Amino acid sequence: MEGNILKQAKNDIYSALEKIIDSDMKNSIKPESIKKYYKKDSHFPDILKRIKNKGINLFDDEKHYKEVVKEILNDILQDHIYAEKDKKSTKHIKEYLTYINEKHT
Repeated sequence: MEGNILKQAKNDIYSALEKIIDSDMKNSIKPESIKKYYKKDSHFPDILKRIKNKGINLFDDEKHYKEVVKEILNDILQDHIYAEKDKKSTKHIKEYLTYINEKHT
């Protein structure tokens, strides 16, 4: 049973963090900047306040809760960073292929 409770807590944390990060990115904040900001120990409590300590009551100790939040936050941000880099590289490939096609037609 404990595993299911922890899994639900992680899902709740993930959902709350994803909404906040998506909102920040819609306001033109890059995922690298968000990651850098929250990496500082003095700024990390800000994210806990923003998610309203979602799921904290499902953890036995606060230290473990904070570790899980950091881990999930880093995973989400890393995914966004990779996706952004992938879009850029895909864009360059498309531009190159367009250039090649125009040159040879």
